[in-house]
Amino acid sequence: MKMKEEEFAKQEAIREENEKKRKEQQEKDEKERERIEAKDEEESLKKEEADKIELKKVLKKTEEAQKYPQNQDKVKIQHDELLKNRLIRKFKFILMYFYNTHIIIYQLIWHQLQCHLTMKLHKFCKSYFCIQYLQKQKLVNQILQRVNHL
Repeated sequence: MKMKEEEFAKQEAIREENEKKRKEQQEKDEKERERIEAKDEEESLKKEEADKIELKKVLKKTEEAQKYPQNQDKVKIQHDELLKNRLIRKFKFILMYFYNTHIIIYQLIWHQLQCHLTMKLHKFCKSYFCIQYLQKQKLVNQILQRVNHL
């Protein structure tokens, strides 16, 4: 009887130790995640500021291009590329959600972000990236349908 009680006490101590280690690891992981998110946010803000500066330059070039029509195509390409990069950063957190949950949808969306024209891309993002309003499965189905239609 004493042996069983001692064995039970040992197992209980081991369980408590494991639980304590697991909680400590979770706390470490949470702190690391917060640190990474803060770093990503800071980088995002820096890139956004750089984008604003770049956008001002592009707008200035657009005004110049209106004066000199031979430069219009070059300026349009720069402007589209800038918008595409801003959209990709804006929806990075949503892409990461899909990367962690539905890798195939992530790949389809990434393909859309990389390949489609800026206006189509903008409409796609505006229409189908409202995660807070849609349930996961409903969202997944709608995005798959939308990707198939594009």
